[in-house]
Amino acid sequence: MKGVIYARQSSGDEEQSASVEQQIVNCQKLAFENGIEIVGVYQDLNISGKTYPDTTEAAALAAVDEAYKAWVKSTYDKSQRYRKGLAEVISVLKSVNYVLVDDFTRLMRPLPASYLESHIIQHFKMTGVKIHCVKGGIVNMSSFTDNLVATIVSQINANQIEIQREKSIGALRKLKDEGYRATGSNFTGYRNIGYQTYEIVPEEAKIVKKAYQLGIDYVSYQGICRILCREFGLSSLSYSFLKGVYKRPEYAGYQYNSKGKLIPSQCFKDIPIITLSEFLRMQERFNNKRVHNHDRKEVYAFTGLCFCGYCGRRMQVTTAEPFPGSKEGNYKRHFFSCVHNSYSPEYKNN
Repeated sequence: MKGVIYARQSSGDEEQSASVEQQIVNCQKLAFENGIEIVGVYQDLNISGKTYPDTTEAAALAAVDEAYKAWVKSTYDKSQRYRKGLAEVISVLKSVNYVLVDDFTRLMRPLPASYLESHIIQHFKMTGVKIHCVKGGIVNMSSFTDNLVATIVSQINANQIEIQREKSIGALRKLKDEGYRATGSNFTGYRNIGYQTYEIVPEEAKIVKKAYQLGIDYVSYQGICRILCREFGLSSLSYSFLKGVYKRPEYAGYQYNSKGKLIPSQCFKDIPIITLSEFLRMQERFNNKRVHNHDRKEVYAFTGLCFCGYCGRRMQVTTAEPFPGSKEGNYKRHFFSCVHNSYSPEYKNN
């Protein structure tokens, strides 16, 4: 008898499962005990069991599967993902007798009103291949009883997972509404020293405070990066770093609750780096719409066509005021520059 092993690690929206390596070890032991010759090992990493195999027919089916498309839209990953490992398993079904899995849910997770479950089951029915589970025994999809039991068990497991998920979301929402952080991660200016307790990192706090001072004075983001790098000896900074700093109300001792409203933070209210007024003024700057090229009086040639020779990103038009007392008068200079890596030794030296 011949068989293949299939292992899958979830993307985080399912209950904790054994690692892919452990699943494979469990299946190898099962094969040895039952005299099954393993002719292939296939796996999918960090992907949900609610996704289709990576085949042409599955992609066509997914394109008209409204339940699947609605689920994809509701997840944090908006791109439609397909399982390459499962597709390889399906391609060799005609040449094997068993597919070994740690448990049945590694093959698929039921998605209400979706075609996914019937699509995968059909392949096993047509080839007569049995599913040998480390946890659950042999499942023969050609058998009405096995098929029915497997479907019911999958639905029960899916319901339990959804209940656990809702409980977790509710607990996190309660934490946020009470003014606590849902995670204990560190970020610029603060260090986690225990459950829901933080302390200020002095050197990083100075960077945050200076960034807000410059931002409120409407210094360009590129200019802010240059100044911060020069004053604090940093190698390089980008706009994304500034945006992350400017969007954190924790620096003012506040945080957003589950409804997106500002409330006092129990973790940071006694150790603010800036004032609430400073934070709100920066939000006003962010909310001011930028002037697009088609709204400007001047339109520059090659706009959108120039790319940085170092990082490869599109460069933007920068305007420089004339030096005081120069012969240029009120003439402003316009040139293309990269704003993503605004200041670094490599850029400066070149």
